[in-house]
Amino acid sequence: MTRYFEDIRAGETFSEGSRTITGSEIIEFAEKFDPQPMHTDPEVAKQTEFGKHFASGWHTVAACHALHVKSDQIQNVAGGYGSGVLDLEWHKPVFAGDTLRIEGEIVDTSIAGDNYGHVDTKIQGFNQRDECVITWVVRGGVERKNDTNDPSNRSG
Repeated sequence: MTRYFEDIRAGETFSEGSRTITGSEIIEFAEKFDPQPMHTDPEVAKQTEFGKHFASGWHTVAACHALHVKSDQIQNVAGGYGSGVLDLEWHKPVFAGDTLRIEGEIVDTSIAGDNYGHVDTKIQGFNQRDECVITWVVRGGVERKNDTNDPSNRSG
């Protein structure tokens, strides 16, 4: 069932997962998008405060974002788009072999115009030890109901 802006309420929650991060994915992502030695070279990573190879924070964002966009919360939304990210924080590193899952909560909704409303969703990513590794709020645009969106009002 398609969900429009008017169907979404602050306080709604959802969870989605899982995705296991591999060492080769850490290197591949870092080489393309965050080519810092502690992410591209496991030996260099051993010299960091974490003592072993860890994923780029941007890799953690991307992995958790992929779980979010595959969730029913997003898949059934009418005309959704992203318009911003607020309060992004990395809390713990993600290591090869970690399995991520997300929990989300709608924290705010506001009308953004005649055709769209904003929906702010707090996303938290957790590893297999239930440690929160990342949080952020994503602002998305969701299509509002109107006569042209209601199939019963369409001709043809």
